[in-house]
Amino acid sequence: MRSSSSIPILLPVVIGACVQFCAAGAPAGPDPAAVKEVMEGRRDTANAAWWGFDAADATRALQAAVNSKARRVIVPDMGRPWIVTGIKLAGDQEIVFENGVEVQAKRGAFKDPGSCLFSAREKRNIKLTGPGATLRMWKADYQGADYKKAEWRHALAFWSCDGVEITGLAVVESGGDGLYLGCNSKAAPCSRVVVRDVRFLGHHRQGVSVICAEHLLIENCELRDTSGTAPQAGIDFEPNEAGERLVDCVMRGCKLEGNAGGAFLFALGKMRPHSPPVSVTIEDCRSSRDSQAVSLGMHPPVGVGGSIAFRGCRFAGTTKGGVYLRNLHAGSARLAFERCEFVNLASATTNGAPVCFRSDTFGKVVGGVRFDDCKIEAATQQRPVSFQNAGTLPMRDVTGRITVKAAGETKTYVLDDEQIAAWFPSGISVVNLPVIEVDAAKLAPAWPPAGPRAYRAGTAKQRHEASYAIWAGAGQTVPLAITSTVVGKGRAKPLELSLASPSGKAVPLRAADSREAGGGATHVFTAAETGTHRLVCRPGSNTILVNSNAAPVCALAPDGAFSFIYAAGDQYFLVPAGTKEFAITVGGDGAEKVKASVFDADGKQAWSEDDVDAPRQFHHQRAEAARDEIWRLRCEKPAHGVCEDWQVLMEGIPAVLAPSPEAVLGVRTAPAAEQPRSAP
Repeated sequence: MRSSSSIPILLPVVIGACVQFCAAGAPAGPDPAAVKEVMEGRRDTANAAWWGFDAADATRALQAAVNSKARRVIVPDMGRPWIVTGIKLAGDQEIVFENGVEVQAKRGAFKDPGSCLFSAREKRNIKLTGPGATLRMWKADYQGADYKKAEWRHALAFWSCDGVEITGLAVVESGGDGLYLGCNSKAAPCSRVVVRDVRFLGHHRQGVSVICAEHLLIENCELRDTSGTAPQAGIDFEPNEAGERLVDCVMRGCKLEGNAGGAFLFALGKMRPHSPPVSVTIEDCRSSRDSQAVSLGMHPPVGVGGSIAFRGCRFAGTTKGGVYLRNLHAGSARLAFERCEFVNLASATTNGAPVCFRSDTFGKVVGGVRFDDCKIEAATQQRPVSFQNAGTLPMRDVTGRITVKAAGETKTYVLDDEQIAAWFPSGISVVNLPVIEVDAAKLAPAWPPAGPRAYRAGTAKQRHEASYAIWAGAGQTVPLAITSTVVGKGRAKPLELSLASPSGKAVPLRAADSREAGGGATHVFTAAETGTHRLVCRPGSNTILVNSNAAPVCALAPDGAFSFIYAAGDQYFLVPAGTKEFAITVGGDGAEKVKASVFDADGKQAWSEDDVDAPRQFHHQRAEAARDEIWRLRCEKPAHGVCEDWQVLMEGIPAVLAPSPEAVLGVRTAPAAEQPRSAP
């Protein structure tokens, strides 16, 4: 029993606590005096209802409370939903949604495809706390005829924010993503983000999209029933640009279920070797009834480095496929499955195995995956992995131990290069060397001109998107003969052309007399800067050929791979000083073949292959690498078959091909006055 002397001490404390609760947490009507105290900084906790709750549209009150700079904003349960047209979040603030609160998107609003329920750009220290509260949008409305089709009406969206914490909410049926983590134009990531005990339910595009993030933790969350527009994943890790990042991203103890596009998606096609290495860990997560368990794709033929690991995860009952690994190359990011279970995964898109490798890449070895003590449960015994295009490219560096339990039988497979080669014999010998990413702005003439020069026209026609490097001096007017021809039964269509200066500025092209460039549909530009300009052409399935008699023009493959059509004749390339080894891989496609030969700087034939249908590689190690050298690649009609579509992959050297030695552009290491050794 307490003595009576304690009552006078405790009573003011109790009364004070009650007053603070009533002032900040309980439902309330308009309170101008309290608002004034908040705005004057005399209160650091505000109740959004003080600004006047309107059951028809509460946007003004809630936005005013957020804008008040209160450190803590209470959104009370008013017995009716808070209906809003979109809230811009502030930094250094926590918003507390009381148990039972529902914030709803206003019906008929959100006509702007980019509008969001809650969003923030470049803010710091944001907390959204709401166990038992719901943020609701109306996906079915946005999918209807009254709305422009879009995929960006997100429920929660953050761009380049630091210190974000989201806890306890149910986030329901957005017109885009439940949560979007993106970045500004400078690729500043969302950093120090914690998402815990949140339910992302029924979204249109993704439960969660991670575009650019560093130090991210998603824990004990539910991502369920995404459907509407592709990719329709539970979670999608998908940077939009090579400079964006996925660093120290952890997902732990989460449940993904019933997502139309799959559970875990890694769309890494925009990332390159110079991108920050990825580091993503998925721990103790569960996937069930998703269309696919894991889908991971990289850019062919160059991928980002780093690591992705699944630890202690269980994937069960997918409706379309299991684990699908596309263009994952040995030497790019390492992938690991540790103590994972794959249970009754459908085989519609996995060639009959729970784990499927696929390569669309020309000439790169597939692999770089480890399975540590993983288990498969299935109706029938089968190989644990399959490989699409296994007859074209080799697979290496797929290792580990997988146990398959099916039809009352248990078999354990030890994976190594020998076992993989036995399952998927290739018959093709290729090595993986680094693809040198080419920055056109850093290219310069390998053979500096002493004065005006007439440049030889090339004959190598490209398909699909094609890039060209064009060197010009400031003030020089350069005519370009740009020729596009229809392939097969295709149709001629206007060319998409874009030209950028060495500093990246857009350069206008104008029509001119075709005689200025020696024929073809001629365009002209005047260089405002000295240096290499980059022309990007998009002919679709038709051909493209660019020449100039007044400036060096080179075909350029920033990612190392060219797509050519028909015989191309001789093309020249720079092997820079210091290059000790490089490789050139050439290949056709079945009946479409090519004959390829390589000549060294002395004009001596170093390699030749005829009737090349599948990839064939010239791999060279230089005994003397002290000088720049100009080599030659000749691609011509084969002895048998037709010469139509074929490809070239250049590794270890810049992928820049010129129609003559004088037109070669490269990143030179020798003094400008020193001429490189050149193939005649």
